[in-house]
Amino acid sequence: MKSSSGTSDADEILAAINTANRSKGIKVSVIRQGSALSVRATWRDPGETKPQQRRLSLGLSADQKNHLREADKQAKAVWSAIKQGEDPRKAVTSKKQAEQQPRRALFVRDAVEDFEQTYFQERKRTPSTERSFKRLLTELNRLPPAVELSMELLVETARRRTEPDSRTRLECVMVFKRLAKHCDLEQSAELDLLRGNYAAVGPKGRDIPGDEKLIEFLRLVRPSCYGWCTCAMAVFGVRPGEVPSLVLAEDGFASCLTTKLKRALPTTRDVMALPNSWVVELNLHDVSIPGNNRWTKPEEYNSDVAQRFVNNWNQWWKRQPTHLKQARAILPKYQNYDLRHAWALRAINRGISTNIAAKAMGHSEATHIKHYERWLNKDELRLAMQKIDRG
Repeated sequence: MKSSSGTSDADEILAAINTANRSKGIKVSVIRQGSALSVRATWRDPGETKPQQRRLSLGLSADQKNHLREADKQAKAVWSAIKQGEDPRKAVTSKKQAEQQPRRALFVRDAVEDFEQTYFQERKRTPSTERSFKRLLTELNRLPPAVELSMELLVETARRRTEPDSRTRLECVMVFKRLAKHCDLEQSAELDLLRGNYAAVGPKGRDIPGDEKLIEFLRLVRPSCYGWCTCAMAVFGVRPGEVPSLVLAEDGFASCLTTKLKRALPTTRDVMALPNSWVVELNLHDVSIPGNNRWTKPEEYNSDVAQRFVNNWNQWWKRQPTHLKQARAILPKYQNYDLRHAWALRAINRGISTNIAAKAMGHSEATHIKHYERWLNKDELRLAMQKIDRG
């Protein structure tokens, strides 16, 4: 499996492992030849006058992530033996020997610590990935740290600490499953069953405004602090954090940065105004963004700054400025994301294909169908699903 840079995922993980170990003074490298993993280190055998660089085969495969983690442990064991003047060969445990050994007790705090270390070996540590791990840690902190980790503990904690059929239960179970997989715990159908019937809140659970109400609302909001941002989001259907990256053209089209990408810088995508007449009516070429927040190139994007911008925008609306009471009366249940959903429904009503609409919104066609299936006509839905199945 190749990454976007052309290197394999395994190579990137091995590079991260070796960099982390060198920073801790561990002078042992995990290397691979083909898919076979080895450790390389320098030591002196009895009777030798000078240390020599040697390679020890681990009997592990680079094609399996759990073997990469095991190779990291083996490298640390080899370094410990070298430091103590012992034979490093005896520190290496073959895969067959490891499988024959009884599994040692693994306490929750140690499992979570190892999970975190691996998490940041597999991805660059950035404000965005740190926030993502913090969300995982919210669920992992439900577990008692000084107790031995087991599938029974995961099931019981999820059942006892979260409400059935809730989003919290769903997120808790998903994170617990990731920890179980990381620690090679035998998977349990009981944990899967706890997920319940929660469905993420999409447009079905929202009060999506029609065009007449929406344009009336936008006219009232436009002169306010976040008026341009609100109107631009409504007209182009972008995400809140993508609004500061909008660059308008003269033909009703614009470009923005797609920010919802895992482990990657934002990429530029084309978006279109629906309807085009609103661009002129709401004077969107006169860009006005509070705090001079603006990023139009991938290298200018900072996820922390973007998150603060979105939070400030949301808080501003929740404070209900006096001059917006009339706008609030038009859409009493308004939330920013309603504007994005409203754009998607306008695209459906205007006969824009699911493929084009999905690309404009910056997500997959499958995601588009999942969220907006209720509004798609049967013929279009059938054709779109067939296309995805063949894809």
